[in-house]
Amino acid sequence: MKRFLTILLLGCAILTLNAQNNNVFKAKIVGGAFFPMGYYKNYLNMDKMSIVGGLEFDYEVLPMGKNSWEKHWNYPSIGFAALALKLDGIVGTEATPSLGFMVAAYPYVNLPIYRSNIGEFAAKLGMGVAMFNKKAPGLGSYAAFNFGLGLNGKINLNRHLALTIDATYNPITNGNIYGTNATMNIAYGALGVYYRMGNGDYKKPRIRRAESLPYKFMINATASMSFKFLEDRFIAGEYNPNYKGAMEATAHIDGLAKVTNCWATGPAIDAVITQPGLRLGIAWANGFTMGRFTGLIDAGLNIFDTQYNDDGKAELKMFELNEFKYFSDPKKYENTTGTLYMRVGLRYRLIDNIYVQVSGRSFVHAFDCAEFGIGYSIPYSTSRGGRFGGRTGRYGYR
Repeated sequence: MKRFLTILLLGCAILTLNAQNNNVFKAKIVGGAFFPMGYYKNYLNMDKMSIVGGLEFDYEVLPMGKNSWEKHWNYPSIGFAALALKLDGIVGTEATPSLGFMVAAYPYVNLPIYRSNIGEFAAKLGMGVAMFNKKAPGLGSYAAFNFGLGLNGKINLNRHLALTIDATYNPITNGNIYGTNATMNIAYGALGVYYRMGNGDYKKPRIRRAESLPYKFMINATASMSFKFLEDRFIAGEYNPNYKGAMEATAHIDGLAKVTNCWATGPAIDAVITQPGLRLGIAWANGFTMGRFTGLIDAGLNIFDTQYNDDGKAELKMFELNEFKYFSDPKKYENTTGTLYMRVGLRYRLIDNIYVQVSGRSFVHAFDCAEFGIGYSIPYSTSRGGRFGGRTGRYGYR
C-alpha cells in the first residue's frame, strides 16, 4: 500500500509539473576536455588534455512577470542542473592515477542576451557541489566546489520542442580546504533537447509598471568565517612544515550607490584576521540584485599585512606592489597571498536589514578560501521616505 501511495504521489507531481506552461526540461549529451595545468600537470604526469564525456539534465522555470527584477534582467529563467561526467579514459590520454567519475548539482540562472522567434542566446551562471567516486587526485577530497559558466543557445522547432546548445567552462576547486589550492579546468560543449511542459502557449511576460531598487545608497557590514589548508607556514617567525590548517575571520564594509535598477556599486574595505596577524585591503564592490538575492563582484588591493621580521617580531607592513610569493627560503617570511584580490559571492536577504552571504576570495588566479557570513544593511532612500537606520520597507525589491 505504501509503495502504491508513493507511486501515486510521484505521478501526481509529474502531472502537475507537466500542466505548468512555465516549466522546462532539458536533456543533453556532453563532450569536452580536462586541461591539466600547474599542479595537475605535475601530479598526474599528463602532457596532453583528457577527453571527458557524459550527460546533463536541467529543470528550468520560465519567468511569469510577477517581479519587477525580471523585467530589468530581460526575463531570465532559473534552473537546476545535474551533471555526470567520466573524466578520462574515453579516448586519448588517461590520467595516472585515473580521475574516475564525477557528478555535480548546481542551481543556475540563464540571462537572455538575444531573443527572436527562431530562438534565443543567453549567458548561464551557476555554482554548486561536485562529488567524485573516489578521492580526487590533486583536490584531496570526494567533494569540491563546482562552477558552471558559459553560453546557452536555443533553436525553436515548435511551441514545445527546441534544440539546446551549450558551451561551458567548468572549474572545480577544493577551495583551499582539503589541501593545497588545486583546480580542475574542464571545458565542454553540450547538445540536447529542450521540452516545455504544458498545453498552452508561453508568451514573454510584460510588466506595465516596474519598480526600481528601493534605495539610492546602502551601507552593508558583513562578518565572515573561513577555513584554509596551509601546507607550510611560519609561526612566530619559525618555519613550521607540519602546520595544516587555519581559521580566518573577515570584516567587510561596502557602500553601494544605485546605478541602474539592478546594479549598485561603490567602495569597500576588508580586515582579515589571519595567521600570523592582520591583513587590510580596499576594494571596489558591485552588487547585482534579483529580488532577495544579490550577486557580488569585488576587485581589491591589499594595503597592509602582518609579517614577521628577521628577529621573529610581528609588524604591520605595507604590501609591495605586485607581490606574489611562495615559500622558497625557510629562513625568511614570504607572502602566500598577493597585492590584488577578487571576491565573488551571493547574498540572500532574510529580512529587511539582515542577510546571509557565501563568497569565494582569490589572489590573482589562485583561490584563497570560501567565506560564510552574516551581515546587516543600513539603507538610505528618498523614494520611500527612509533614512539611515530607518524602516524603508522591502530592500530586496520584487
